[in-house]
Amino acid sequence: MTEWRTEEVKLKDDRPVTLRNLNGTDAPLFVGFFSQVADDSNYTLRYPGEPNPPEAKISERWNAAAASRDEFLLGAFNESELIGHLMFGKARGNHPWCKHVGYFAMMILKPYWGQGLGQKMLQTMFAFAGSVDVTRIEASVRVDNSHGVRLYEKSGFLIEGTRRSSFLINGTYYDEHMIAKQL
Repeated sequence: MTEWRTEEVKLKDDRPVTLRNLNGTDAPLFVGFFSQVADDSNYTLRYPGEPNPPEAKISERWNAAAASRDEFLLGAFNESELIGHLMFGKARGNHPWCKHVGYFAMMILKPYWGQGLGQKMLQTMFAFAGSVDVTRIEASVRVDNSHGVRLYEKSGFLIEGTRRSSFLINGTYYDEHMIAKQL
């Protein structure tokens, strides 16, 4: 089972936040969170009005991740409100040539942007990744997401390439950086 410590952190504005593993019992919180993320920005693959997966499906998926040694689901909570989510996994499971490579995706509600939460979530992920022998972490970030790009570069990620016109949103094409960090 992928257990990680619960950590109490303070944001730059002194709001307290709890970082902890997510599991199936947190699924009801995620449905509202998912919708809010889509309303906050178009930097994720969530879009406004997109149907949420059923709670039972989320719960089943999160319980499976909690039982896996190679996956990590981190939640950030302000009291009982889910305000951030980070999903980490091995890129190709335990394929012998790639088992050192992990990937992640992170979402944080807009009222918590710029408060140091992303940095704290990444630090927790780096510690977990090292514990499962991951030495390279990959992700992607839209080029126009300046806050995200700055956060990842500050955290040691390098831009390794750019996919041109990866997204078409309301008639406008957006590029996407492929980023990676060696641990």
